[in-house]
Amino acid sequence: MKRILLLATALVSFDMLYSQNVNYTVEIVEYYAADGCPSDGFGFDEEVTWKCYMSDDGSVTNAGGFCEAENNNVPMNYTSHSNVVIINETNTPASNLTVQLEAWEDDDLSNAPGSADRCSYNGGGGLNGDDCYVNQTFTPFDFRLDPHCQWNVYSFNAGDFRVTIKVKWEYSDFTAVTPITGCGSLAELSAQGSGEWSIVTGTGGSFTNQFDTNAVMNGVVGNTYQLNWSYLSGCITTTTPPINVDVNMLADPIPSLATSSNLCENGNLIFTANNGVSYDWATGTQGNTVSTTSNGLDTIFNVTSGDLPIYVTVTDANGCIATESWSSTLTAGPPVDLGNDTTICAGTTATLDAFSGLFSYSWNNGETASIIFPSSASEYIVEVTDLASGCAGYDTVSVSLYPESLLFLGYDVEFCIGDTVVLDAQPGFTSYTWSDGSANQTNTITDFGEISVTIVDTNSCVLQDTINFSPIYTYYSLYIDTTIFLGNSITLEGPNGVSHLWNNGLTTQDITMSPIDDTTYIVAALQANGCYDVADVNVFINEELNFFIPNLFTPNGDQTNDLFLMYGNGISPDNFNFTIFNRWGEIVFETTDVNNMLSTGWDGTANGQQQPVGTYVWVMTGFQEDNDNTPLQFAGKNTGTILLKR
Repeated sequence: MKRILLLATALVSFDMLYSQNVNYTVEIVEYYAADGCPSDGFGFDEEVTWKCYMSDDGSVTNAGGFCEAENNNVPMNYTSHSNVVIINETNTPASNLTVQLEAWEDDDLSNAPGSADRCSYNGGGGLNGDDCYVNQTFTPFDFRLDPHCQWNVYSFNAGDFRVTIKVKWEYSDFTAVTPITGCGSLAELSAQGSGEWSIVTGTGGSFTNQFDTNAVMNGVVGNTYQLNWSYLSGCITTTTPPINVDVNMLADPIPSLATSSNLCENGNLIFTANNGVSYDWATGTQGNTVSTTSNGLDTIFNVTSGDLPIYVTVTDANGCIATESWSSTLTAGPPVDLGNDTTICAGTTATLDAFSGLFSYSWNNGETASIIFPSSASEYIVEVTDLASGCAGYDTVSVSLYPESLLFLGYDVEFCIGDTVVLDAQPGFTSYTWSDGSANQTNTITDFGEISVTIVDTNSCVLQDTINFSPIYTYYSLYIDTTIFLGNSITLEGPNGVSHLWNNGLTTQDITMSPIDDTTYIVAALQANGCYDVADVNVFINEELNFFIPNLFTPNGDQTNDLFLMYGNGISPDNFNFTIFNRWGEIVFETTDVNNMLSTGWDGTANGQQQPVGTYVWVMTGFQEDNDNTPLQFAGKNTGTILLKR
């Protein structure tokens, strides 16, 4: 049993440590000059000058550069330098150091160590010229790869010269997580800094590596421990006290994995487990997780013997985990064979038989019979359950439809006797059966009526199509729409034909009608070729004012247009007046009788005397006979002119 690891110890510890800042110090150990430069022949053999610069990948750039010089015989080890500490950094992310060494042999005997000229390279040659000059920047190195809290020594050679340095480093942060809960006999510790673990109180405990910030502690279930996380000896920081860490070793959860389901091959098994807050369920192997639940309940579907054993990994509220497995013998359900996949014709059905017995049946389309007759293309699955064992067998079959052949005789046809139409049911079918008895691909039609064809295609599928032949009806208007006054009659003349039928039942070609409402009259005239001419006309009834006043009359005794009359109806007889004036404003005619104006009118005389040819003015007053007292007007006016002409 184990506790959930929050860190992958090796890799994550490495990354975590490199994410921490450090404190570090760099000191010069010694400078060195080899026996390689030519002797100047005066005094000491060599007068050497060294300069060492250092940079890191944090914030330090070209630290050091102190001028160190010594006159002595070579080979020469110089340790009397006054500038020992080059870098002393705290809380820095740096991990890489870069060293630069500049050195030469100074042949000018007057330049004593420490003099200004001694600290500057002069390559002029001659007796006093400087020799063997080097100025080399070395490849950066990662000082964190070497142990912390101890001096680590590094040497850098350039030409006849060398510098030796030492580096000591430690992690800046020094912390530890407390308290820690262990599961079973293991507890994963978590700390930062350059330290080591130790047990202060508690028995039976040990560490995998007491110097590891994420060390694993072995302990005894039920025991409690107090640990110290202490700075390593030799660290730069020496005054920080140890950190106390409390560890409580708890027992792992007991899963108690069980199932109460029928133990059937390909069945759905319901499992229960206990004592956790999270449950990982796996089949076959522990790592093959198929689901995760939080209530200790899970259904694993379609379990076969190959899925066993079943594993559950339980995690409790303390983060402790335990794994338990279950296995058993599974009972097979009844064998089911629906046969091979099948293809049917559109509009037909397949027969799927799961065989009868002491079984129950459940199909994926909702049916519960042992035999079903599907007509749709689909995958059909049946579950057959043995009523005795409760175990089920399954089978699946696919039903497909043949591509439907195209049979289309065309749209319904209108034609006349004497016309012919050739119907083509298209080639590629194995048989043709027409409703008139023909068995050919094509059929010539000359009569009215319905005809159909039945074909069988290469998949033995049967198709049928029907088309109707009817006479042509030619539609047009008998007249333009006509308006008559209420009480008048109208004679309608139908088109020529063998016979006629009006929509009011009359069968003569011409009819005379006196409608009292707006009416549409339709007549169908059968032609000799069996087709029909169909004509219609709208007859509207005008029950309102409708009259006319002419602007010319000729009272010359020829019995044509001898009187000036009003024509029409809809004029109220009450308060009517019609007056005619000559050019001098004299009244030549006046009446208050509507009927007089409609029947007798003015004959072109006044006081028994014929009036001269010319234009006369008429004025009319009165009302329409519409119960609304609408003033009487003609063409929007109640006055006008009339031309008398002989």
